[in-house]
This record gives sequence, C-alpha cells and structure tokens, in this order.
Amino acid sequence: KRSVFDGLLAQDVAAVLIAIMNPYDEKKVKRALLSRMLGYTLTNLNQFERQTDGLGQFISVFSEIREIWFERHFLAAWQYCLRYFDVWRNLVRFDSRDNERSVVNLRHLSDLLSQHSGKYQGPKNLLNWYLKQVASPSDREWELERSLSTDAGIQLMTIHQSKGLEFKIVFLLNANGSFREINKTLNFSTKETINEMTKQVEQQRVIAIDDKTALSEIEVQQHQSRAQAEQNRLWYVALTRASHRIYTVLNKGKTETTSGVNFWRVQPTLFSHISATDEPLLTSKPLPYKEDREVVVELLAIPQPQLKLYPRLKTSFSALAQHLTKQQALDVLATYTNNETAADDEVLVVESINDIDDLSNEAEKIPWIARNFPMGTHAGNFLHEIFEHLDFQDQSSWDLEIYRRFKNDYSTLKKQVFEKYQALLGDGIREQDCEERLIADVKSWLNDILSTPFGNEFMLGQLEPNTYLSEFPFYLALSDQVFASQRIHQLFQEYDIFIPTLNSAESARFLNGSIDLVYQSEGKYYIADYKSNFLGETVQSYTQNEIAKNMSQSSYWLQASLYLVALHRYLKERLHGYDIEQHLGGATYLYLRGMTGQENMGVCHWQPSPEFIQRLDAMLGYYAVQKLA
Repeated sequence: KRSVFDGLLAQDVAAVLIAIMNPYDEKKVKRALLSRMLGYTLTNLNQFERQTDGLGQFISVFSEIREIWFERHFLAAWQYCLRYFDVWRNLVRFDSRDNERSVVNLRHLSDLLSQHSGKYQGPKNLLNWYLKQVASPSDREWELERSLSTDAGIQLMTIHQSKGLEFKIVFLLNANGSFREINKTLNFSTKETINEMTKQVEQQRVIAIDDKTALSEIEVQQHQSRAQAEQNRLWYVALTRASHRIYTVLNKGKTETTSGVNFWRVQPTLFSHISATDEPLLTSKPLPYKEDREVVVELLAIPQPQLKLYPRLKTSFSALAQHLTKQQALDVLATYTNNETAADDEVLVVESINDIDDLSNEAEKIPWIARNFPMGTHAGNFLHEIFEHLDFQDQSSWDLEIYRRFKNDYSTLKKQVFEKYQALLGDGIREQDCEERLIADVKSWLNDILSTPFGNEFMLGQLEPNTYLSEFPFYLALSDQVFASQRIHQLFQEYDIFIPTLNSAESARFLNGSIDLVYQSEGKYYIADYKSNFLGETVQSYTQNEIAKNMSQSSYWLQASLYLVALHRYLKERLHGYDIEQHLGGATYLYLRGMTGQENMGVCHWQPSPEFIQRLDAMLGYYAVQKLA
C-alpha cells in the first residue's frame, strides 16, 4: 500500500483547495478546472476566453465556496464544491482501471481534511497542513490507501500466504510445474527397529544430513515421497481458496504430468464440476488494453497581450502600479505581487519621517500601540480584517474578535508585540498579562479611530450597520483597446494632481478590486480606505498636508479615482434617479496610526469634481458595450 497523498488525485485536491482560497487568481482557477475532479479541458478554457465574462462564473463560484468555508465549516464548503462540479461523476466518466481507486481515495482525502479541520483552526492552517502532506507523503497507518471493494484489487501471494483466506476468483500460475526442492539440507526417512523392552517392530524417524554418499537410495526415495505428498497437500489448499471460480494456468507440454494440480485432476470424486473445461492454447499475443480517452484536438491559440490585467483578490490598483516609474528619490511606489492582500498597497516612506520627529521633540506623540504596532503587509492585513468584521457601535464582541484574530491567523504578529511589551515592562511580565494588555490597547486604538471627527464633525462610530458595507467588491469593465495610460496621466495633470508617469500597458476586459469601506451619510455615498502606513511617531506626522504628500508618493490619488469610478458605475446602475453631483461623495483615506480622536488628524478627504470622474470613466472604457456595437 502507498500513501493516499502520493498521487495525481491528491495534487488535484490541492489545486482545487488553492483555487478556493484564491478565487481571483486565474492561473490557480485554470489549474483546478483542468483537474480530473472538475473535468474541463483546454478546449473548454479556450471557449471561456472568447466569452465576455471569461472565467467570471467560476471565480464567483470559488468565491462563494470560500465564504462558506470561512463562515461555516470545511465540510459544508467541500460538499458544496463536490456537488456543484459533479465531481463523483467526473471521476468515473471514462472507463478506466483506476476509477474505483480514485473514488475511494477522494473519500479518504475528504475524511482526513474534515477530521483535521477541527485540529487546525482557520482555512489557511488547514490548507498548509494538507500541502505539507502532499509534499512529503509517508507510511503512517491512517494515510495508507484503503482497500477496494475487491479486497484491495488483485493480490499476488504464495500458496502458503493464502492459507485461511478466501477469494471469489483465484488464478493459479504454473499449476503443473515440476516439483523440485531448493537448498535441501536435511533428509527425512524411516526405518524399522525392534523395541528392546516390548520386542516389537516399530517405525523410527531418521533425520540425517543431506549427503548422497552417506544416504542409501531407499532413504532418499522416502524423503522425496514425503516431500511430494506435502506438495500435493499444498496444491489442495490452493484449489480450495476460491468461492466462485478458479483458473489454473498450465505450462504447454506438461498437461499429462502428475505435478501440481494434475495430481488432483485425476481425482474425479474430489474436483469434478459441470462447468470445468479446458481453454484452447493462446497462439498469439492478446491485444493490449485501451482506455476510452477523448481525442486530443490541436488548438490554434490567439496571441495574448503582453501585459494582461487579470482579476485580483483585493485591489486592481496594485496591478496598475507595477507600471509606475520613480520620479524622485522619495517616491516609493506600490509594487505588485502574485498573492495580493488588503494591505499590499501600503507603503512605508522612511525618508520623510525623521525630519518632522527631530524638529518636534516636544510634540505630542501618537499612542504607544500605534507607534509600536508592527509595520508591513501582515500587520495591515490584520487591521483590515478587524474593521471588516467589527460592529462600529456594539463593543460587546470586540475583545473576542481581537483575541480570535491574533490566535487563529496572526500568532506571529502577536509574538512581535509581546516582545515589545517585555522590552517596555521587563521580562518578568506574564504572557496572560501581555495578552490582556494587548487586547485593551488595540481596543482603545479602535475607539480613537472611530471617534476621530473629520469633514462636518462626522465620525465612523456614527455609522449604523445598514449604512455601510465592508470590503465592497467590484469588477471594473475596461476597453479591450490599448490602455490609455498617457491620457489618464494628462487628465491628472490638468486637475493639478500629481501621480508618477504611467508606462504604456495593454489590458483585457476588466479590473477587479475591493473597496475597504463604502458608507452613506446625508444622502451621499463615500468610499474609505484604511492605511496602516507609518509616517512618524508624532501627531504632526499625520496632518492633512503630510498625508497628502504620502498619497502623492504612493499614487493613492490614482487608487481613489478608480474606486470612485467603480462606485459611480454601480450607483448609476442600481440607484433610481442617480445624479453624480447629488449622490456621489468623495474618498476618505484613513491613516490609522495618526487617528487619535483629534479632529481631522490622520484623515485626508478628497472630493474630485463630477467632470473629473466622468472623464476618467470614459477613458477606461466599456468592454461589453464596444463588443456589441
């Protein structure tokens, strides 16, 4: 037996799980679709590419399965996936020898994933565990392949190994082969002796070294007769292992010998049967077994664009930012990575921090937790997820939400903060005390953020649950022509908005993104974006002017513009009587470390003109409309 993780099916399961966790990554989705489980072919994928929505239908399905996994349980999501894609039928769609093995292995893998989902909390941890098993399969008993309905298929064994077992069908190979002892060392014989006490003749067994010079011919014949009788009894065992049918394969030219099963064939009272017959000898090589496979069709693929903006997990801004060029030494621009997350567009600008801090030694500093909370994408993702699941007005669940985030997905982040607490309070502080203080400090920080007024005395803490949406996803349709990067750059210059020069790029169909927060206030709809960028330790580092500089260096004006265009298109389709001047608000960028409760600190609000949004909307274009025209 081999490990259930050692095989193509285990790799296909891994591909499907990865696609569920990354539903907006087209490469991962395509790999899952081409697996035996989902049953799609290159021809199917080529047809999808020609459709308007491309892989959009599958992206939506994988995204829905991902939500079920996060909100309910792995087993519920996995069963939904198996039913939706009709996986069980796909596995046995073609006549193949390994159909039953594939079905049994998939059930086995599903059981193992379900069992370990309770041990490894969080989908990411469960997926990482599974990938480790596939990468390094072993021979642990619980991961060995299960037996098939035919008792592990065809089993090869000696007659001695079959003792006590029974099978429906048995094949006996070399059933009439000559018997010859191998490596004989002892000779067993008998002789007659007179018992001195009883004076009667008795049979006595003699065991002697197999030396032909010392043994008589009678002793050798006695041993051979004894060994032949034992061999006949062994073949009797072989002939009685089948409960339904037995096939004996005989060697050509030896059908008349009395070796092997031929000894019992001449015993009519023991092994005669009405269905027993002799098959004719094979005179030619049997035809090889051929599985029914689909005919491979040669594909004539259309050349792909040099740079194609595939749908991303969180923001399309990062995909665009990979084309930006540095203009100055202080311009630190966002870079694109394959695995985008909510905080991938956040940039740490170190050069502009020290000047302010050095000149303001007496200035008020931001809270300790905001100064010392780790920097980088990992920390930014934590804060994004907190705000995604936070109830702005009900604090009863805040402690539990913060605790669960650190425990399930951000244990490394918690460890980094603990080290800073130990440096501040001494190594003697207990871990439980660190944890309680961490939750209290983060909760206090969240209170400061939600109570920071901006605009017309507006605060996030005023938002009712039915007046905002967290992580608002969108698909922004684009023209299928060459991306109008130069025209977009000129548009920003015309409105005195600095963004670095955009290089030319080719795009396809649509951009995908997710807005951190969309909220309604006084009849207008606004967007907000959380930033964990560290600009300095003092409050003066997070004034509107300093944030505006960072937004220019990080090209966040472009990001805000794309988000507002997406919201504009959505409201135009869904809001009855929509008017851009009346209903579309602006973009608010929230630099979380600088939001201390003081008015407009850590906040930059931008209200572009309706004309700017409409012109940018026209430059981006509409793929579907142009195709139908």
